[in-house]
Amino acid sequence: MPKDDAAVVKRLDEAGAVLVAKLSLGALASNDIWFGGQTMNPWLLEEGSSGSSAGPGAATAAGLVGFSIGSETGGSIVSPAMRCGVTGLRPTFGLVPRTGAMTLCWSLDKLGPMTRSVEDALLVLHAISGPDPGELASVPCHLDFNANASVTGLRVGYFPAWMHDKVATEVDRAALKAVQDAGMKPVEVSIPDWPYHTLNLILFAESGAAFEELTLSGRLSELKVQTPDFWLEGRPIAGAVFARRNARHNQLHRASIVDFMCRLCGSVRGAERLGAGRAASAAKVLATAARAARCDANRTAVR
Repeated sequence: MPKDDAAVVKRLDEAGAVLVAKLSLGALASNDIWFGGQTMNPWLLEEGSSGSSAGPGAATAAGLVGFSIGSETGGSIVSPAMRCGVTGLRPTFGLVPRTGAMTLCWSLDKLGPMTRSVEDALLVLHAISGPDPGELASVPCHLDFNANASVTGLRVGYFPAWMHDKVATEVDRAALKAVQDAGMKPVEVSIPDWPYHTLNLILFAESGAAFEELTLSGRLSELKVQTPDFWLEGRPIAGAVFARRNARHNQLHRASIVDFMCRLCGSVRGAERLGAGRAASAAKVLATAARAARCDANRTAVR
């Protein structure tokens, strides 16, 4: 049992929120399957909710809670949010303190809101963001949101190659059409061809260290889902190799973000002018369109 509340729980309590449930999490933050079974998508009960923030995604979508807090390392907020049709906000690293939360990967873990609307996501983010003495990576921040801001002329980046790939769905294409219908300007973007799979090295090494006692005890065999050697991959990685690759990844990541935002917004000054209010209003349009397309797809599947 925890001896103290996490920083986000304390902040939500101070803001007047009421804790009504502790929801399911995929075992070792990997999927929607845990020791009690599998968390399902409330809109399509034959389908898992995805994870690892499985319970928050499903409970929020079903209206069992007003909002929830998810955790993400490599998709654990955005994946169940997309699957269950809710707004999932994966915050920038350091925006929300992780003090008191379970560690999977110190370099990549984030906490963020999962809600049924963009406005709710911004309200929750406002309450939980900002520095905390127990989280060295947390930083001061300023959130500016205007739900009535116009989205006309706002640039929205998308990857044209992905839209024509087999992994893209009608939901994705409907979201892109909604951008145009709302008066926003779709901008074709691309990302450098870098070895992004090396992120797995960081994940395996740090998760192996975080769960070292469990790994060495042999109790991994008790997990409901068995993936051969998944956690053991973190054990033999040399410290020097990990440090070099992690440093290189951080350098490339910072450079790519600056370049991406400059191309999307037209200039560095344009990127600075990109107000959170307009961005959030655009997100609201996209979320509504995606949710509607997702519901249509689910109804078709049920039939």
